[in-house]
Amino acid sequence: MIADADHAVLYFLNGLALKSWSFDVLIQLLERNMLVKGGVIVTVYWFLWFHRDAESEVRERRKTLIASVIGTFAGLMITIILTIVLPMRLRPVHDPSLHLLVPNGVETILKGYGSFPSDTATLAGGLTMGIFLVSRRIGIFVLAFVLAMILVPRVYLGLHYPSDILAGILIGAVSVVAAQTSAIRNVFADKLLSLSERYPGWAYALLFFIAYQMGSLFLDLRDIGTTGLMILEKIAHRMV
Repeated sequence: MIADADHAVLYFLNGLALKSWSFDVLIQLLERNMLVKGGVIVTVYWFLWFHRDAESEVRERRKTLIASVIGTFAGLMITIILTIVLPMRLRPVHDPSLHLLVPNGVETILKGYGSFPSDTATLAGGLTMGIFLVSRRIGIFVLAFVLAMILVPRVYLGLHYPSDILAGILIGAVSVVAAQTSAIRNVFADKLLSLSERYPGWAYALLFFIAYQMGSLFLDLRDIGTTGLMILEKIAHRMV
């Protein structure tokens, strides 16, 4: 059932390939451009962080945003681990049995990395859920943007099956909801906010670093985490 749905959506989108050079190039731009992939989400987070309401509402909103970033990062770690421990699932573009059309200008990319689940979908889904928890109206807009501009292009280019995307979104969203516990919100996040009021220089330097990573969808940290897990896996195999 899932495989049939995967193939139906994949072949529908792939059927649009090679019909327009400009369209193919535009889709590739959306897939690789960090301003599109992470910049919009980070901008919304900053808007929600500084939007002024009653002081108590501002504090609660900021606690939600902090917990959401923590949850998203936890979801990313889960996704990376699953990608390594689960049987490798070839990306559609690398599976010759599918006979997919390769859009104009696409080169062999991400070879050697499994497609299930999608770490990009985990990040985008988690951060979007964080926005949704603060503002449903803005969250729905961001979700539509994420699907159209970030996730669908990955299926169109053959980087993922739709189920890879849905699994990633689910992991990210559930991780963010799970992070909205009193332990994280009222202890960890609250202490961070108190420290930010006491040491604003250090706090906003840290926020800048976090926002920078969010803007690149944690690409640098993902690279470090993936490499570290691969090294540990090699060491573990040698010890057995």
